[in-house]
Amino acid sequence: MRRWMAALATVLTSAILLSFGGLGWAAEAPEVLKLAYTVVAPNLQDMDVFMGRDLGIFKKRGLDLQITMLNGETLGLQAVVSGDADVSQNSHALIYTAAEKTSTIRIICETVPIHSYVLVTTKDIVKWSDLEGKALGISGLGSIAQLIPQAAMKRHGVNPAKVNYAVVGGSGGRAKAMVSGRTQAGMLHVIEAEELIAQEKGLHVFADLRTELPEFQFTAYIALTKTIAARRSALQKFVEGMIETKRLILENKKLTVEQYLKYYPHRTEALVSKVYDALRPAMMLGINGGMEKGPFEFTRGIMLETGLLKQRLQHEQVYDPSLTEAALAILGRK
Repeated sequence: MRRWMAALATVLTSAILLSFGGLGWAAEAPEVLKLAYTVVAPNLQDMDVFMGRDLGIFKKRGLDLQITMLNGETLGLQAVVSGDADVSQNSHALIYTAAEKTSTIRIICETVPIHSYVLVTTKDIVKWSDLEGKALGISGLGSIAQLIPQAAMKRHGVNPAKVNYAVVGGSGGRAKAMVSGRTQAGMLHVIEAEELIAQEKGLHVFADLRTELPEFQFTAYIALTKTIAARRSALQKFVEGMIETKRLILENKKLTVEQYLKYYPHRTEALVSKVYDALRPAMMLGINGGMEKGPFEFTRGIMLETGLLKQRLQHEQVYDPSLTEAALAILGRK
């Protein structure tokens, strides 16, 4: 009799939970969103993706953000187009060249809208014309690692066609290529430049590209127009989480440095703290999710000038601000 009563109680409890499920009494399963991150390890300025996941900021919104690390922007773009990923992190340069070929890609969020690169070279390169005949490491043809140095060269009267380009991968690959002597120049993130120059006395920061091209865009998060329509709820949670985490990063340096060092335990707190301070002005521009027209027009102009863009793209051809605007309606604008 007792066993029968216990079984009956279990059945009744299950029935009650099922009957109230539609009223929110039972916990709903989180929505899954697949993101292609196009670098093999987190960048300090992109910690919003990882901190948002690791600290449960996406999870509290009912989003299970699944991040796949890829070695190259082109792979991220391909993942979104093929449907293997819902969202991808890509440079604006690649996004805009892709937008000339298809009308289905849209930028939905920019929490790091402006770049923070420097150009590192061997010490025998002391003026821009010295780059002619030298090898510049890039992540891929037409990538931001090629475009930004080329734009700076042109502004200093150097023909980019006289420079040799070696595809060696992301920032880490470009650093290794200079150490091995395969290349004599490469565009690096500030933290990697600081670390490399401390170890390799034959290298120096030849140019601060943040000064050369102060409004050139860095990275954005993209989705296909059909994905935005079909997965709007999940994408909305993603954008809200990204903006909330970016604000946390800007408000809490100590926490950000601690979280970053979990991925890079070989780096020192002093180094990361120093680079955080250097990157903060650029990161501030993403506090409302980016999507501004000024940097877009600057970057478009440079790409038209260098010949990487053939069409004068319009802002609405590559941006869908609806998710960011909806997020700001909830979070407020800062």
